[in-house]
Amino acid sequence: FSEQAMAQPQNNEEDPLHEKLEEIVRLYLADEPTDDILPLVDEVFGLLTDLEQMYQLLDFLPRSLTTKNFIQVLEKETSKRSSQIAKANLSSVLEMKLDDGPSQRKLYLLMHECLGFDGAHAADSQHMLLKYLATFNKVDETTEQVEAKACQAILNTLRLPIWQFDEVSDLVPIRSLAASKNASNRELYRLFDIICYKGDNEYQSYITDNENLINEWGLSTTLLNEKVRLLSLCRMAQDKKTQDNSNLLTYSEIASALNINEDEVEGVIIRAIGLKLLSARVDQVKKTVRVGYTHHAMFTHDQWKQLQETLGAWKKNIADLLGRFDELKNHNASIEVA
Repeated sequence: FSEQAMAQPQNNEEDPLHEKLEEIVRLYLADEPTDDILPLVDEVFGLLTDLEQMYQLLDFLPRSLTTKNFIQVLEKETSKRSSQIAKANLSSVLEMKLDDGPSQRKLYLLMHECLGFDGAHAADSQHMLLKYLATFNKVDETTEQVEAKACQAILNTLRLPIWQFDEVSDLVPIRSLAASKNASNRELYRLFDIICYKGDNEYQSYITDNENLINEWGLSTTLLNEKVRLLSLCRMAQDKKTQDNSNLLTYSEIASALNINEDEVEGVIIRAIGLKLLSARVDQVKKTVRVGYTHHAMFTHDQWKQLQETLGAWKKNIADLLGRFDELKNHNASIEVA
């Protein structure tokens, strides 16, 4: 497209598209202010009627000049081609800072929809969806469409291999589901809350009472069971460390907490280690598990306080160490002078 667009016309008639593209390139290379170039970019897009040419022009021009046009083109249709252009511009979209709040919101939503809900870019699509939901800061901004997208974000979190829930649970549209007028949406939020904060017993009770809703949401109980058990294992290890200052768990404790047989415990531990949700040393003879690192799916107030205290102690130790280095340096300098 760029070669065709920038090539001189075969006849003597002036080609407005060629002239404007040439002017855009000249101004851009001369480091002229972006605001002076944008009107020309709008004019060029206004001369195009073919969607494929618009896509090619987006590839040709720097993204800093085409953010608004990028949104307009993605709006025209959600197709395989728009999906390709969205995937190719993932990193640049994350760097786009639009002065117009609604445009920024629209950009994230379009990227989410163009990337699709399944496939290799499902996690990227979820990331764009969360960026979209993060633009809503007040409960009264939550429309039916926003509420539907909030539900979609929860479902994606439960379906995808996502183990960190803070960035989802802290969003205003997500929290507002707790008081939704839609009973199904309220129940979905309750399930999410149980998985975030509760254990396997509460989860199993919910699943038993709401089997129809689980099917309606298209959730796999097999995947949910695994996610809940792995997160419950991490939470159990965290609680043991906080309450008893111990990192030792027994097979029987784990089996009881996760509602599984003792001969299934090692499989759960291996799976958790493989997913890097925890580090542990298993003693098969004594049937114990010594846990090192554990993943925090959610940080409670007490956990943030504990982390703050740990960082404070680390900072003090570093300051003391640097102070000793300075003392040693000054001592050596005084010896050399003497």
